Amino acid sequence: MFCTMRLLALLLTAAGFASAQQPTFTVTPDTAGPGMARVVRVTAPNGATVIVGFPMCLFTSVHVGGPGGAAVASNNCPTPTPTSVSPCGIIDAPWSPPAALGPRTYWLRCDWTIGGTPGTSWVDFRIEQPGDPVLTQLNQPELDSTWPLAVSAPALAGAAYVAAASFTTDVGIPSSFGVISVDPDPLFWLSFPAPFPGLFLGFQGALDGNGAASLGVVIPCIPALECNGIHVQVVIVPVSGPVLTNCLDGVMLAT
Repeated sequence: MFCTMRLLALLLTAAGFASAQQPTFTVTPDTAGPGMARVVRVTAPNGATVIVGFPMCLFTSVHVGGPGGAAVASNNCPTPTPTSVSPCGIIDAPWSPPAALGPRTYWLRCDWTIGGTPGTSWVDFRIEQPGDPVLTQLNQPELDSTWPLAVSAPALAGAAYVAAASFTTDVGIPSSFGVISVDPDPLFWLSFPAPFPGLFLGFQGALDGNGAASLGVVIPCIPALECNGIHVQVVIVPVSGPVLTNCLDGVMLAT
């Protein structure tokens, strides 16, 4: 599928970063209205067993202002049960955000252990309000395929937009219009500011007359990518100022 040595080198560098031993946490749906139930999921990486707190402690607290920001809610999990998740295994935990949490983006603190070494991951979710721009996926990301995405923002028809991708959402990127959830990791720099041709499709452009756009990520068949996370977010730039979509979170799986 890809034939240049430069592209191969870039992909292998990115794959090496992705294969670092870290689980991926996702929230489904990643954007929904107030009071809507969610599912928090942990996926273990390809080559390691992860220890997490379960059943109520896939995450411990809810934060605003980005990863490590102020805590606004606790998950009330004083006695977690340590649970092993085998390589590429998953655990789901249903959860409903507290009614006091209003429309905005929040981050979950997710603690875990691999090989006796503790770690912390952060994953965002959005409580949306009518009119918020939405990024959706048409199917799950899979190796050796294209991950199709769609933007819907009817109120922002014709506005320019730019998208970016990352393997993690543990740091974020502060901006004047809010914290961008994707991290400045090797995948980010492949997707922004100049999307690598043949990998990132429709990552820059303008919304059509209906406020829609189609995007895609071509995921190569590199085994090191399997069971690792991939995250995409879009910044829309109308004349009134930049607006963020939700950050779409996925896990790359073998077909």
